[in-house]
Amino acid sequence: MSVFIPSTGPETVSQDVPNISFFPTFSTADLRTSMRVIDAIPTQRVFEELQRAVLATNRELHHWRIALQDAGHPTLSDVPAESYGDLNELTIHYRQAVFHRAKAFLIEKSTDFDSAAEGSAQGKDMEPNVEDHFRTVREEIAALLSYGTDTQSQSGAVVELI
Repeated sequence: MSVFIPSTGPETVSQDVPNISFFPTFSTADLRTSMRVIDAIPTQRVFEELQRAVLATNRELHHWRIALQDAGHPTLSDVPAESYGDLNELTIHYRQAVFHRAKAFLIEKSTDFDSAAEGSAQGKDMEPNVEDHFRTVREEIAALLSYGTDTQSQSGAVVELI
């Protein structure tokens, strides 16, 4: 008699993604939990895409970060902003920008696994999802960049050109 015991997939050990001192660090476990990243994706791949997302987001926020540091705020959590539990609104916007970008990167790379008709159709189904994640990144970046400017109190809009 033989018994089949299903595997739970690769072991998912959490790794911290280093960041510059102004912004918070994140772990691959944070991303997996928040964005429902399946355990079948190896931790190293999740780490690399989260790292790419941190770098890309930091690059977009470079001048904004420098201005805040010049104004005497050594970290994002030191910038005066509304608090929601343990996090201020700026940290929440930054986290969402990074996590949605990382999720979009993971989805983009996962569409190239199957070149058969079924895999191609599944990849096409994922495209709107990737666009939704990148749209959220743009909204979160816009929210951050508007903080501390005279337009902060105005309602913001992100215009997507076709």
